Amino acid sequence: MKFSHLRDLVECNNTPSNKAAVIEVNGRCVYTYAELKSLVNDLKTELYNLNVKERMHVAVVGGNSLQFIVAYFAIQSIDAVCIPMSGSEAKFDMDRIIDTCQISYVLFCDDYNEEHSLRLSVVRRKFGITLCRVSLEFDTTNCPKDVALLLRTSGSILNPKIVMHSHSSLLFSANSHAESVGYTKEERTLVVLPLCYVFAHTSQMLATLSVGGTIILFPSGNMFNVNSFKDVVQEFRITSTALMATYLRMLATTAERSLFKLESLQHICFAGGPTPQSIVSSLSRNLKNVKLLRAYGLTEAGPRVSVVRPANSEYNVSSGHPVEGIEVQITNVADGVGEIIVKGPNIMRGYYNDVDATNLVIKDEFLHTGDLGFLDNNGELHVVGRIKNMVISMGMKVFPEEVEDILNSHYLVKESLVKGVSNEVFGEMVIAFIVLEEKEAEEEEVEKILVGHCKGRLPTHSVPRKIYVVEKLEKTINGKLKRTSAAHTNILSS
Repeated sequence: MKFSHLRDLVECNNTPSNKAAVIEVNGRCVYTYAELKSLVNDLKTELYNLNVKERMHVAVVGGNSLQFIVAYFAIQSIDAVCIPMSGSEAKFDMDRIIDTCQISYVLFCDDYNEEHSLRLSVVRRKFGITLCRVSLEFDTTNCPKDVALLLRTSGSILNPKIVMHSHSSLLFSANSHAESVGYTKEERTLVVLPLCYVFAHTSQMLATLSVGGTIILFPSGNMFNVNSFKDVVQEFRITSTALMATYLRMLATTAERSLFKLESLQHICFAGGPTPQSIVSSLSRNLKNVKLLRAYGLTEAGPRVSVVRPANSEYNVSSGHPVEGIEVQITNVADGVGEIIVKGPNIMRGYYNDVDATNLVIKDEFLHTGDLGFLDNNGELHVVGRIKNMVISMGMKVFPEEVEDILNSHYLVKESLVKGVSNEVFGEMVIAFIVLEEKEAEEEEVEKILVGHCKGRLPTHSVPRKIYVVEKLEKTINGKLKRTSAAHTNILSS
């Protein structure tokens, strides 16, 4: 069944009403399609009573829970614009997000903390959701009428770009992913990654509901545990899931040590940064019935651009063929590699309130991704790197300049340089080189202090895992940091 509006996934879904739509592993709570629709309608009524209007910008904050899904679709049901956020983002940057996204209401699906923002006032609590009004609501916003979602590009804290997606772009991306990997009405997808980010949001939540499948929510808030993962897959007869490199590595290590079977699991989709082929090969050897499907996408593309098809998964080292309806080209090719550009119905409407940034990346209807890659003779896409400095750690984007700003704010640090290095656990590991103000400080003590300093100001994936004290940082003739300095490479190899 094809849908034209995100609310239709709940309101107009012809899946049998008594079929399970969402299952929360915590508490073993099962919610049918009828119950999901009823809960969404109840919250929609509350929002109407609070004078939440169509085109208003409403944030939903929280981890993976039924409340998050209900809040999301209630916002869509009144034709407001939804801004999904993690609890970490709300804690670190609530006021900035309110201003940049012009948010009038915030729905907290986890515990609400008054310290999130002094501009928020609680107006209602319903079904475990705290509804807050922002003081001085934004009367007018600048989203095109078909925009459903505003998504901050993940990892960007100090100067984020806000991606605008329409109902049609998100539904196209969800449908194309579902068709490419073979989702059916019997799909039981395990959601481990955060629903507030585009991968799980579109390729799992929207895609599963679009085929009438069942979403199973893995317990959030704790570190990923392989034994728990195995138990959940077996108990709930999981057919598919999506994992990042860190979790794949943990699963591969356990599978190497002990024999176990995940009979129901048909495929694992993975994306979001470098995943060593050794991990994929190990899992393929030890979980022979499970297809490992490498995918490529980005927030601006909704996210799906390409994915390995199940029939081609064995020994595949590419990111698969582009999904149906998407055109991929490689431009500015040098030595066989160039920038990946993408055209199709999945592309964002642009960056919110930033025409200049939009025009830099969307040219002649093609999205210029900033990623480097090539198409092989079979038409499969290979992604080999990124043009800019961005690091992908734990499947999340990290911008080195932002981490440097935090490090440089500490009295011990004169200047710093942050980069990513390849790592089988994290995909890329964030490291920092620093020049000290106080030369006498002990390096081990400095690292402990600065990591603690970062933990209080940055999300976990942005915190440096290793800090090296150096005498100086090399610069270009115009005073900019040399990010590819040979001196850094020598330190890492010593």
